[in-house]
Amino acid sequence: MQRQVEALAADNGMETISPTGPRPALLSGEALAGMAAQVSPEPPTQRLLDELDALIEAEVAQRQAPLPPTGERVYPPLFDPSLRLRMFRSRAGFRIKEAFKRSMGRPLEDKLFQRWLEDKPGSAWLEEQGLPRRSVEAYAGNRLDLELDPTLLTRGLDFPASFPNRTQRRKISNFFLWPGPWDRPTHTLAETHRHRFIRDIWAHRLDLTASASYAQLVGELAEGKPIRWHHHGILLDSEARVHAYLERYRLFMEDMLCFGFKPGLGYDPLGIAIDSQGGIIKSNKGLHRLAMAQTIGLERVTVRVRALHRQWWERHKGSARGKEAMDNVLAALPAH
Repeated sequence: MQRQVEALAADNGMETISPTGPRPALLSGEALAGMAAQVSPEPPTQRLLDELDALIEAEVAQRQAPLPPTGERVYPPLFDPSLRLRMFRSRAGFRIKEAFKRSMGRPLEDKLFQRWLEDKPGSAWLEEQGLPRRSVEAYAGNRLDLELDPTLLTRGLDFPASFPNRTQRRKISNFFLWPGPWDRPTHTLAETHRHRFIRDIWAHRLDLTASASYAQLVGELAEGKPIRWHHHGILLDSEARVHAYLERYRLFMEDMLCFGFKPGLGYDPLGIAIDSQGGIIKSNKGLHRLAMAQTIGLERVTVRVRALHRQWWERHKGSARGKEAMDNVLAALPAH
C-alpha cells in the first residue's frame, strides 16, 4: 500500500505545504482522508493490536525506568537488570561532576563572563582562554540557533585529529572560541557508520529483519558478544531486543517525517561549529538526528552554534570589545 501511494504521489505534479516541506498534493491531509473514506473499514489484526499494546506498555513503564548518566530514562524493552550497577556508578559520577559545575564552576564562569561583557580588567585574558561556552549560550539564547537545510551539513569533526593534545581535547568543549587548524581535518558525514546505519534502517523500514544492521547485531549475538551500552541502559541479548532497538529509530524517523524536526526532542541541540572561513561543521551532538533528517529528506532543521573559530571571531568582532564584540559576532552568524 505504501509503495502504491508513493508511486501515485510521484505522478502528481501538485504540491502542498507540510511541517517537513512541500509534498505532493496527493499526500496532503485532505487527500489522504478522502482516500481513507473510500476504503472499507477492517478491524486491526491481532498482531497490530499486540504491537500497539507493547509500545504503550513500554512508554508507560519508561516513566519509572532507571536513569542512565545523562538523565534520559532507559527504554524498558531494551533494559536489563544486569546493567543497573554500572549505570548507578556512571550516574553517580556524572551527578557529582554536574553538581560541582552548578555550585562552583558555573557561577565562577558567569561572573568572569559578566566582567568580560563589561570590559573590566581581566577581560582580555578570558577572551584569550576562549570564553566559557555555557555562559555565552545563556547570554545569547536563541540567537545561536539557526534554521537551515540539513543537506548543508556535510562535514563532521574528528576530535582526535583536530585536537591531538588530549588535555586540550578534554577541555575544548567548555570553550566557545577554538584556536588552531582544528577545522581542516574534517570527514564527510555521509560516509560515516552512523549515516550508513540510519540509511539502512530507512531502506528496510517495512522489514527490519532484512537490514544489514539486523544481520550484524544478530550475528554478534550468535557469537556470544551482544551489544551492551550501560550508559544508555541497553543490552541487545535477544533477537526481539535487536528488532526493538532498530524499530525505535524507525519510529523516530516516521515521526520526524510526519511532524517535522523537533528541536527539544533530544538531550542536546544539534551542535555545529563555525570554521575560519564561516563554513559550518557538525560537532558531536545530535549526529543521529541529523542523519535521520538527511535520510528522510527534511528541508529545515534547528542547529545550535557551539563554537567559533578564533580567526572568524576576530574578523567579525572588529575593534569592539565586551558586549559590543559579542553582539557584532552574533549578528554575523550565517543565515540559511
